Amino acid sequence: MENHLYLIGSQRDLEHFQRCTLWRNEHCHLYFWNKQFTPDQARLNALRSSENIAGMIFPEDHAETLNNIAVSVPCTRIIQRFNSALERLVGKPEADICLEQIPLVLANIITQDMRPVVQFVGGLARAIRSTGANVVHSFGAASKRPLVPARPDIPTLYFTEVFSTGLAREVCAVLGIVHLVHTRPLDWVRRPLSHCRHFLISAYKFLAISRRIIAARRTRRRLGTTDLLVLIRAESEYYSVTPLLEHLAGDKALSFAIIQDDLLRHPSAKRTLDRAGVAYIPIHSETTLGDLLKIAGKIIFDRRQTCKVWQDAASTMLAPMKIDEPAEYDDIAQICAAPEILVPTLQSSTFWALEVLVFARQFADLIGRSKAKAVLCLDMIDKWGEVVGHLGRRLGCTTFTLQNAAMSNLVLPKAISTDFFYAVGSAVREHLVTCGADPDRVLVSGSPAYEKLRTTLKAAKNCDNRKNRTSIPTIAITPQPFADRPDLNEKLIRAVCKAVPPNTRAKVIIKLHPRETPAPYERIRSKINEPTIDIEIWHGESLPTLFGCSDLLVSRTSTTLMTAQFAAMPSVAFLSDMEVSSWNSIDYMNSPSILKAFSENELRELLHGLLFSESCEDERAILEEKMRQFVADNMGTFREGPTQGIANHIKRTISTAKSADV
Repeated sequence: MENHLYLIGSQRDLEHFQRCTLWRNEHCHLYFWNKQFTPDQARLNALRSSENIAGMIFPEDHAETLNNIAVSVPCTRIIQRFNSALERLVGKPEADICLEQIPLVLANIITQDMRPVVQFVGGLARAIRSTGANVVHSFGAASKRPLVPARPDIPTLYFTEVFSTGLAREVCAVLGIVHLVHTRPLDWVRRPLSHCRHFLISAYKFLAISRRIIAARRTRRRLGTTDLLVLIRAESEYYSVTPLLEHLAGDKALSFAIIQDDLLRHPSAKRTLDRAGVAYIPIHSETTLGDLLKIAGKIIFDRRQTCKVWQDAASTMLAPMKIDEPAEYDDIAQICAAPEILVPTLQSSTFWALEVLVFARQFADLIGRSKAKAVLCLDMIDKWGEVVGHLGRRLGCTTFTLQNAAMSNLVLPKAISTDFFYAVGSAVREHLVTCGADPDRVLVSGSPAYEKLRTTLKAAKNCDNRKNRTSIPTIAITPQPFADRPDLNEKLIRAVCKAVPPNTRAKVIIKLHPRETPAPYERIRSKINEPTIDIEIWHGESLPTLFGCSDLLVSRTSTTLMTAQFAAMPSVAFLSDMEVSSWNSIDYMNSPSILKAFSENELRELLHGLLFSESCEDERAILEEKMRQFVADNMGTFREGPTQGIANHIKRTISTAKSADV
């Protein structure tokens, strides 16, 4: 008996499926594989009433079994073995950075690119097993191999999404079942449009970098001999490292220089440093337009050779290999290791080539010209930190990374990019060591920024002083700017407004992320009709200011939840509509001091207990004790405290390097 499984990833897929007549004579299941697509409830009810549809499967059905770690297992083994093969093909790691070496430098980025592929393959394999399907149907272009294009939303230029038709074809081929494609009008244009978009984005990058090179060289500043270079690429990085820089500035025996770079999208480092009146060296002042043209030309003309390197590595190392994993993940890993899937996925990682090569050239020149003994960066386990670590080892310069954001438990091939990593808490250290990091290179330092925040607000005592707050209960909301689903932010704001008791005056402050713009939130505010609730939108105000005039913080998984603990600010994580793996993997989200609400009713109860009930002061006192314990666990192991402890460690390292030179 034939058992059919239909893959539904969008509204168009669902409409096409309903127009088909074949399924009305079949025993079939529907698999809604795209977690960003939520079908209309009325349509679902109509489909459920059909006697031909035996069942429906949603992404959350796999949330417990196919969680973050499970996704990481096959992905990490594939990338680790791929790196081993690639090293033999492209030469020694200490050689100059060239296009062929980018995959080595970007091992963790490749892992991130592979992740949606592993998730799709794993979810589909499990859906096939659970339904006993022997025929799989896809809707879309009948591509000969998988295509992993950039996401269509322009603000997130660099993320990848799975093009399901090609991947489903490969999964079915490995599992030995039939795969049928139902094409839609104009689907054949998706591939050329994707390639065209890649070209346009690459052109945008080239023009953006060119413009910054011209501007930086007009105001070029001289960089003399310097002990320490501090790389700052975003507003949040500046605020994270400021207390440390203020401390180092008082040491006349140590010289440091701030190197300013900027994200291509949402640049904020230059604006922030200018506003603070801080002296810095623009990284683009080290590059000429001629250098940029040479790098771009290398990328264009070495493309064929690069693709050959990918193909050789995949065919010689990955195709015949057996993944030594539990049987539960074996099929998933084996399918993802197939060259037909792996090669185009890995090739998409070269999309970063222009920025990485320009950055590597610039930073190598800066290290050489300044004769720096050390480099401190805040880009953690990513391509920029990996380039800094790689150049430091090649040029004899010690490199440090200061943790600037939350870290998920995704298993990474290269746990530490730089020589030393300053972790905020012990949970991050344990995870990095599990990934293979040398325990002596991961120091639980705590955060200078959190230490300064705690000192500024005088911890719980000053937070109890309501002189900066109104008599009206005030709730702060910090949205999630990089959420997979854009609708989650609006649902968060609406849920908080609904949680306020009827006819009760309250104030809601929506504190935007530095990379967000107010316009979408203005539209959300205009749609909320709650006359007793005053909604304000903040963009640019500091977190200490926010905590000083608020009674409670509500967010999804933002790092502000962790920051609030150091200010003794009661905080609630609203986790409705979120997969377990998307929040449970973040270390601080498991703390009992961060309250969690999984529904609007639970959120309403928590807000009532902390803000609107007669016993709210007692509830807050209990929570504050848990927050004090959280702070004690995350202030680091340096006896002198985070700021002075990190400063002393950096100074000792630089002093040792100078002594070795003498």
